Amino acid sequence: MTAQDAAQEEICQEIVAVLKKYNLSFKEALQVLDITKITVGLLPINSYPKK
Repeated sequence: MTAQDAAQEEICQEIVAVLKKYNLSFKEALQVLDITKITVGLLPINSYPKK
């Protein structure tokens, strides 16, 4: 199993746990997963656009 496989498995488990905790549907799950926020969260601090 690669790191990517392991990460995917862990992420799926985390998402399912959160959805169950808040009693959300699959459709709501797609709205909860904010790719922009995830991308920004993974950026190094110095790569944020200068204001």
